[in-house]
This record gives sequence, C-alpha cells and structure tokens, in this order.
Amino acid sequence: MSLNCYNHIEHLIDESYTDLQCFFNNSDCVSKTKLESKIIQSNISGRKYLEIFLKEDVLNERDVDLIDIELNYTIQENNINITGELYGSDGKIFIEFNYEVLKEEILDIKNKLYAFVCTVKKEWTAIVNQYIIYY
Repeated sequence: MSLNCYNHIEHLIDESYTDLQCFFNNSDCVSKTKLESKIIQSNISGRKYLEIFLKEDVLNERDVDLIDIELNYTIQENNINITGELYGSDGKIFIEFNYEVLKEEILDIKNKLYAFVCTVKKEWTAIVNQYIIYY
C-alpha cells in the first residue's frame, strides 16, 4: 500500500506542478521555471520544489528574482501528510498549508492540491507585484 500511495502522491504533485508551470511560463514577468525533487526516505517521504525565476529587467529595488513552491509529503502507517509553502527568496512566506488525510481518503489530496493551485493562481499578481516594477 505504501508504494501505491507514494506513486499516487508523486503523480498528484507532478500534475499540480505541471499546471502551475504552464501558468507561470505564460506570465510576462517569468523567465523560466524549474522542477526539483528530493527523496527523503524511499517510498515514504519526499520534497518537491517548483522554482519560479523572474525576469531581471522587471525586478524592483528589492532584487528578488526567485519565488519557490515547496511541497513535502510523508506517508505514515495510517495517514498521509502534505505540507507546502509559496515563498520568495527573501524568506517571505505568502501561502502555506498542512493537509493530513487517512490513507483511505487519498483522493482528497487531489482536491486539496487543486485548491492550493487555484489559490496560487488567484494570489499570483499580488505576490509578484511585491518584487517587480510592473505587471
């Protein structure tokens, strides 16, 4: 069951990040995005980053050119925990969450990740405007 949960969670996070990458790559102020993964403990926990690089020519005086989305997940005996943050490279956290579901409710994670993706898209303009000259 843990391997199936692990694969399912990896897939759901990848789907969410693919959606967000398309969104960010269509933004006038984003130069590129980069996805990074780190397995913390095989088939039990991991961390995935989506790095959003802002274009140099639109940065304001704060000179922050990187915004990250970090998702961490852990599969325990009876439940699954996913935490996440969207933050600037200056350390300012804009969005954070902590979802915990029973393994039997794994499909709820898809809905929770979808809600997170929608929140990121909704708040993106307000977030990025803190770091750029125009948008």
